[in-house]
Amino acid sequence: MTESEEPFSKAVMNAITLEQHENVALLRLNKPDQRNALDMDMFRALQMRFDSFITDTATRAVILTGSGNSFCSGAHHSTISDQANLDDCQRRRGIKWVYDLLLSARRCPLPVITAINGHAIAAGAVLGLSGDMVVASSQAKIGLGFVKLGLYPAVGATWWLPKLVGRYKAFEILALGDVMTAEQAFEVGLLNKVVPSESLEKEAMNLAKRLAAGPPMAIGRIKSAMVAAESSSLEGALNLDVEHQSSCASSMDLSEGLKALLEKRDPVFQGK
Repeated sequence: MTESEEPFSKAVMNAITLEQHENVALLRLNKPDQRNALDMDMFRALQMRFDSFITDTATRAVILTGSGNSFCSGAHHSTISDQANLDDCQRRRGIKWVYDLLLSARRCPLPVITAINGHAIAAGAVLGLSGDMVVASSQAKIGLGFVKLGLYPAVGATWWLPKLVGRYKAFEILALGDVMTAEQAFEVGLLNKVVPSESLEKEAMNLAKRLAAGPPMAIGRIKSAMVAAESSSLEGALNLDVEHQSSCASSMDLSEGLKALLEKRDPVFQGK
């Protein structure tokens, strides 16, 4: 697997579709015939879509979901088998590129809600669990079953999963590779909410609109600080808090928030 230098093709553009709902962007994995498996077009589409939000000043929140009955069934078999044909240096470089793209939601400056509408397996589960908030259909199935293929868990799962569910449960999930129901995933702390299938996108949109109506500077800094805190000390996290608190304390959003409180109305934040 290597990153293409060519411009994004129509196939890449269609692999993940974009629907704009005022200031909320809805991204949809769009290969239902292959259960939204991650092939090269899909990986490049992740890069394209999430990179676009770096300079997008109109969008305030993002939803990522799947089309059809699956969220994402994992890496397409072609991308897995291709690794065997590469030398070690190429393989490592390709895997690192894929890892970076699977973490696109975490690097995105906007809050991202993943709405898991069906099966989310292996790399698909990593993508589904990479949101800042994760909601799932009651029909969803989530599995980090890399071990079932004889693979080592990908994208730092051995590091972040124990932080979410504890060491012993994380070992069970990764070493046995069993698929969890949405309720089981919720019970161990992997999901924010489980909702009926027909309510999933509505619930995700409601959450996204609440985030979009909030102060962009503060919410963006909450996200970046939490991502940074995962690899920093308490002292480093406190230093970052001082920086972010200071920048928000001098913002127009804070003035608007205080004014709205006194006037007993909802604030209208501008991200300034």
